Amino acid sequence: SVSFTVSAANEKISDNGVIYTMFDGYAAVTGREANTVNVVIKPEINGVPVTTVFSTAFNSDKLIKSVEIPDSVTVINDRSFYKCTALKSVKLPETLTAIGGKVFTGCTALEEISIPDSVSSLGKEVFSDCTNLKSVNIPQSLTEIPRLAFRNCTSVESISFPEGVTNISEMAFESCEALSEINFPDSLKSIGQNAFCHCEMLKEVNLPEGIECMESGVFQATGIESIVLPSSLTEIGDF
Repeated sequence: SVSFTVSAANEKISDNGVIYTMFDGYAAVTGREANTVNVVIKPEINGVPVTTVFSTAFNSDKLIKSVEIPDSVTVINDRSFYKCTALKSVKLPETLTAIGGKVFTGCTALEEISIPDSVSSLGKEVFSDCTNLKSVNIPQSLTEIPRLAFRNCTSVESISFPEGVTNISEMAFESCEALSEINFPDSLKSIGQNAFCHCEMLKEVNLPEGIECMESGVFQATGIESIVLPSSLTEIGDF
């Protein structure tokens, strides 16, 4: 005879239209029911905390309109909301520490998002191709803007970096066609290749004294005609 032991681990639970998967000591959001387009995630299920949103949870979901993520969640995994083209409202918790790569890539209905200051890590391409994103804040705890982070966010007009940001990676704001104002922090040390390439509305920038490295093509194909280079620069690529 064959006997099976059924474990509570990896059990799937649907609650208020949201699907959770149970693990040892925590639960993860792994999807939604067909008729639930406004997703409200609970902080705990069956007495265990909901701490993460899985990569496959809403990837390429064309119908989801809004999501509220509770204070129990600390991590949103790669591609969790990738190409959710109807997603217009996102509420992120103050407990969030990491947003993975391509999490909101191609969320073309998203107009604004507030990233909590608790977030110290953003993945590459996290908001790329969010063509209607008009306002975005950079959290205080972030030191690096990742590669392609806001590429082709064609509606963003201004960006302010908080003190603490030391590195803006390559192509981070490439093709942000409406971007006309940038406030760099004094903490900035390096700007990667093509970081602001094809930001055609950008006419002037003030680089902080203290920046050390500016790779090639940083302001290529912008409206900038002249730029003052700080004496602290030790490495400059081709313009």
